[in-house]
Order: sequence, then C-alpha cells, then structure tokens
Amino acid sequence: EATGARLGTLTELRALPADKLLALNLKVLPPAPPMAPAPYPGPVVDGWMLPVQPRKALANPVPAIIGGNLDEGSMFAADWKSLDRAAYVARLRTVFGSLTPRALRIYPPADPATSGRDLVADGLFGDGIRSTARTLAADRQPVWRYLFALPQGGRAPMHSDELRYVFGTLDLPGYTGEPPPGPVDRRVSAQMMSAWVRFAATGDPNRRGLGTWARTGHGATALLRIADHAKMQQDDHGRALDLIDALYATP
Repeated sequence: EATGARLGTLTELRALPADKLLALNLKVLPPAPPMAPAPYPGPVVDGWMLPVQPRKALANPVPAIIGGNLDEGSMFAADWKSLDRAAYVARLRTVFGSLTPRALRIYPPADPATSGRDLVADGLFGDGIRSTARTLAADRQPVWRYLFALPQGGRAPMHSDELRYVFGTLDLPGYTGEPPPGPVDRRVSAQMMSAWVRFAATGDPNRRGLGTWARTGHGATALLRIADHAKMQQDDHGRALDLIDALYATP
C-alpha cells in the first residue's frame, strides 16, 4: 500500500521481477535530506527466515570499548551550513514530521549551521554509539564508553581524530588539518595506547594514567571524557539522542 503497487495477493507479489520489487522497496523509505537521520525498514523477524534479530543471533559475549569525538558532525554537515532559518525549519519538518516542535527545542533555528552539525553528529554517530552500548550492557557484557575531547589546534576533535592517538601515529599526515603534535598530545596518546593494549590483553582498560574508567550501565550514559585530563561524566546529549530514538521508532 505504501508503494502504490496495488498487489492484492501473495501470488502477485511473488510474480514481481526482482528489480521492480527492489525499486518499490525504496518507495517505503521516508524522504531524507543529505546526512540526516531517518527511519529505515530493517529485517523483519518472522520466526522462519529470521528467527531472531541479527544483533542477538550474531553478538558474541565479549567486552567492548565504544565512543566518538566531540565534533562528529562538521565533516558531514556541509549541506546544512548554507541554510537560512526558514530553509532549516523546513528541513527539520521533513526529517521529524510530528516530532518537529521537540526537534526545534533541541536543535534551535537561531544558528542553523551549528544545530545542523549537532543533528548530523547525533543522528549518524551518537545515537548508534549509545544504542550499541545499551544493547551490549543489557546482555551483561562489559562496555566502556569514551568521548575524545582533546582540542586539535583550536578546534574540537572531529570524526576519527582519536585514532591517531590510539594507534600512536601522531607523526603521520592526517586528513583533517591536524597541527603538529605537542607534549600533551604525546602524553594523551601514550595513556590511550596503554589503556587499549590493557583492554586487548585483559578485557579491562583500567590502569594507571587514564584514571578510573568505569563501565557504562544499562542506560549507557556514563563515559570517559578524554582530554588533557581524563574524567568520568554523564552523556550530555541524552535528550537529543532520545529524540533520535523516537524518530527511528516512528512507524
């Protein structure tokens, strides 16, 4: 019905060529602007072809570290930067529908570029990080969350900036315009490498240097903010991520 195909029986559905079926399937997807979160029809558990959700069937009971950077959105939000207030509000209505009033409170239209950046970050990265951590924690798997927040030459760290620190490649050229590493960068990199190596060896990243890194609980709100000095804090994007969850749950 959503595609307008007007197929009345299962026999008619089975008779459709595969390419036409795939084309019709795309019509089920809601309109989504570039780099905007949008509900996506996932696998349907029918008890036969798919007995359980893939994340349950394929998940291994192993510890996990999961996290991201303070500014995950800037690299992917170019299409939002040129919007004026009216165009921004119109785009939010396209994305959120009946949830638009709530979205406008969380991503206000006064500064479309900044709000668009934050929406892209939450929708493409933040919500997935939190939901994955919640799923693992609910299965009683040890999970440690992090937020990399060490400034990069006057700007906030962007997507993948933390990887140079984790793998000790600060002296290799990057692609986000990173400045040459200084003493703080090298110290933080050494601490992160130590924690990640300990995690790989023991299943627990805690050791001297990074301070106490507490596991995240079922709500997956506790995380380690890694900057000049690492410290535990609560995820301050909770309201925004709850909105993204509500969007993804929209039928």
